[in-house]
Amino acid sequence: MRLKQEFDAQGVTDVRFVLFHMAEPEFAYKVQALITDPDIRLLQDTPEVDVYNQLSGERGDMYIYDASGALSFYLLARQEGYDFNEDSGYARFKAEVLATRP
Repeated sequence: MRLKQEFDAQGVTDVRFVLFHMAEPEFAYKVQALITDPDIRLLQDTPEVDVYNQLSGERGDMYIYDASGALSFYLLARQEGYDFNEDSGYARFKAEVLATRP
């Protein structure tokens, strides 16, 4: 995960990542790369849990919480200006994450 690797290199240790893995076979290859990092929490989403519905979102949305657990930024999966394939979109998201730190 690029963002975590950058934070590690910069000594940013107070950001935690939790990822929701969809219970679909086509996403299984992505899980293998993530489960090797003990600092990334990977939760299996299932139809019974239906995490995105509980969070009033959809697959690909991102939720940034501050240290107190309050939602500080909600990013829609296809929100304009936050395309991770573009340097500017990635930088904007990274700035939002860093802004939640005390």
